[in-house]
Amino acid sequence: MQRCDREFYNRAARVPLHGVGLSVDVFSPELLDLASALAQAGLRPDYWEVFEAPAAELTRIRRALAPTPCAYHAEGMWLIDPELMSRFPWVEPTHRMARHAESLGAAWVNHECASKQFAGYSFGTYLPPLFTRAAAEVTAANAVRCQRALNQCYESAASPQAPLLLLELPPLTYFSFGDLAPAEFFAAIAQAAPCGFVLDIGHLWTMWRYGERARVTLESFTERFLEAFPLDRVIQVHLAGLASAHYTLPSIAPARPGSAKTDHFPGESDCRDAPFSHDTRPPIAPARPGSPFHPPPPAIDPLQLRSNGCPD
Repeated sequence: MQRCDREFYNRAARVPLHGVGLSVDVFSPELLDLASALAQAGLRPDYWEVFEAPAAELTRIRRALAPTPCAYHAEGMWLIDPELMSRFPWVEPTHRMARHAESLGAAWVNHECASKQFAGYSFGTYLPPLFTRAAAEVTAANAVRCQRALNQCYESAASPQAPLLLLELPPLTYFSFGDLAPAEFFAAIAQAAPCGFVLDIGHLWTMWRYGERARVTLESFTERFLEAFPLDRVIQVHLAGLASAHYTLPSIAPARPGSAKTDHFPGESDCRDAPFSHDTRPPIAPARPGSPFHPPPPAIDPLQLRSNGCPD
């Protein structure tokens, strides 16, 4: 077993099983209104994965939703960029990420393995990584630096163990460049960094839809992907409903015996204690701002949408 595998397993062993949760934004829709409406309908996720927001708002949310645990979906740390350390002030965003995770009491920090900035240019959407071994090495090195910075922030504050950094399968991959398959790219990262991964089923679907549909069936693509992807590093599985009326992804494994029924929570699932099951119906909450996929808001009358543009 490699050193980074041992480090990952040691950290992952201290991450409690979260169950089936819901990935949400603080403001769109208003999270506490959403939680109240779900509770009135008898629906309670096992945990909430909360997208980036000001630290004060995250603290407010954690207190209001206690004792339900929260995880954190960060933004703005572009780990696939080879110029991360030289062009951008990466230390402060890492410290902000640590403050936000601590505000939520999060056991992990999830970040897209993608970037909205490259070579000094900013883009209005995520760019996928270059699927090459060199790019995987750059991403792994940046992930190691980010985890070390998180560790140092928590140690200096005398806080409990720092959250585990997770890299998420890149979203909305309309195009890709490189000589590695995406699963091989993540396998290369796993060889050099002790991070975990988020397997996003909707993002996996876009890889097939925009890159492989003309050459292979969805079932064959998914089977080949899962054979090469480092599933032992998967802490969380995101489930969303892209084109669910037309395509159904095959089950990776049967549901865990005795597990809770998940019909009402198609948002996301934590599969650290795999095996797991899947659900590909539309999500309860609308897509995150900036995504070209914008399903209509849920039919819950009290919810009012408002934008999230507040810096921390």
